Amino acid sequence: MNITRNIIAATALLMAMQTTRAFDFNDIKKTQGKPATAEKQTARPKADFDFRAEKSIWGTGPVHEIKPENEVQTAEADSFVNPFEKFDMGDLNQTWEQRNRELKKKLMKEREVKKTLPLIFDDTHTHLGISLMGGFSNMLYSSDFGDNSGSFSPGVMIDYYYFFHQKWGMRVGVGLSYSRSKFTNSGVFTDHQEYTDYEGDLLSLDYSIKDIKEKHSMLMMEVPVMAAYDYRNFIFAAGMKLGFPLNLKYDQTLQGVDITGQYPFSLPIYEAEAIGAMRNHKIHSSERFSELPVFIMGGLNIGYKYHLTDVIDLGASLFFDYSFNELRLRAKNDRENAQHVDGVEVYDLIRNEELTSPDKVPARTYNASVLCSKQMSTGKRMIEGMHYMNLGVKLSIYFSSYGNGTKEAREEIERKAALMK
Repeated sequence: MNITRNIIAATALLMAMQTTRAFDFNDIKKTQGKPATAEKQTARPKADFDFRAEKSIWGTGPVHEIKPENEVQTAEADSFVNPFEKFDMGDLNQTWEQRNRELKKKLMKEREVKKTLPLIFDDTHTHLGISLMGGFSNMLYSSDFGDNSGSFSPGVMIDYYYFFHQKWGMRVGVGLSYSRSKFTNSGVFTDHQEYTDYEGDLLSLDYSIKDIKEKHSMLMMEVPVMAAYDYRNFIFAAGMKLGFPLNLKYDQTLQGVDITGQYPFSLPIYEAEAIGAMRNHKIHSSERFSELPVFIMGGLNIGYKYHLTDVIDLGASLFFDYSFNELRLRAKNDRENAQHVDGVEVYDLIRNEELTSPDKVPARTYNASVLCSKQMSTGKRMIEGMHYMNLGVKLSIYFSSYGNGTKEAREEIERKAALMK
């Protein structure tokens, strides 16, 4: 506004100066009191600038010729009037000084605000979460001999979210999950074995099992490494998760076991301890796998966090994990099994010890987990491979930290930054 007023005042003064030069006050003095003739009026020099009211910025109206009314006015007209005599330059100087003070004050304020710029643009934030998990897990088997079923799976997880941007970040963590599954045969399992005993006679053994039930329990350490996205308190995480089985046990029950032996020169032998023949027998075993491979899984987590305090958030999320690789447990994974021999790739689900010497009478019956055993007659594995799947809910408490401390401090700095705009 001050600049606009100065421009208008200067324009008016210039126009007044032009108008003053347009009149010859000596001619006005000589002809005072005498009527002006047409000749003299014609000889009057024209002004360099014709200041007319209809062209004035102050409005429109009739043109009036300026004439002195008395001697005093004539004397004033004879003297040169400085248009700047009545203009106070101090006002203009004071205006510029005030403007300079305001600019200096603004610059100082900007310097103070700029000191906090690293915090203003530090939109990193972290969340350390402790979670309880629960859901449905299953060890998915690829088998021609039976089916599997899953069960409830509890677990705990410690997550660390680091957002290097207001929205984008990453998730790492470590957790423990406990999973259980069950294998059940889809029909009567049969097998056949032949060998020559220590007396040189060929012995044939036929196996029949009505029910095969094997329970598996696994304690696994999980290590997620995922990308994370924060959108209006919703946290999305997707990426890779490694699963390290710490303990994998099986509990097997074979019911309705029939083992029938026969020599070429004899009738079928249904019950004979010497060769291991039996009828409607029940076999139970429970072992722990000693060496376990690693699950390479893909994971997805969708959650929401609720701000409880400045540094504490509560969260709930859905998660889904699935292993890309298919694990195939081998004989060396179950070294405690009675069949274990170095170099053996896979055990037999059930078999009798061969009578290669009199010291091995009576024959011993062996069995192994379906996870690392085969059918002798075909060489086909009971379970070709195993996947892992876990779907559930996770309840979390997060300890949150922002790049400039609490959210209130962050809002205060952002408020200060608005002063620069």
